Amino acid sequence: GGKDRLVPVHNSVIEYLRSYSAQLPDEREWFFPSACGHYSIKTIYDNFRELLFACNIPHTGNGPRVHDFRHTFAVHTLEKQLSDGYDPMVIVPRLAAYLGHKSYRETCWYIHLTVASFPELSQKLDRAFAGIIPVGGETDEEN
Repeated sequence: GGKDRLVPVHNSVIEYLRSYSAQLPDEREWFFPSACGHYSIKTIYDNFRELLFACNIPHTGNGPRVHDFRHTFAVHTLEKQLSDGYDPMVIVPRLAAYLGHKSYRETCWYIHLTVASFPELSQKLDRAFAGIIPVGGETDEEN
């Protein structure tokens, strides 16, 4: 969506990134510079495809895609917190903010994926968000 995001990382990754950064020239414009300034979306996609090929993971027009890591993280986070008994009214707004979504509707896709994998969670989400987020069926746009 063309938005900047703050991304929390593990302390070991922070140390690695500090070491990496110390090796870069001070006048650099990009944190991960390429010969042309920065990496293009095509370059990242092509490198990801090469990695999939090297790992014998088939790639179709539908995936896997780099963006699938984001989807997987969101779905697993939602599933784990719901199964741990956390209140959906706390989880979903927090997850939406973490993902940089402007509204609950942007988070709906992840909820649909979760309900498809764990139908028993549909009841919890329906109780918490009935009429707000389409979990198991149609939304009530008039309310």
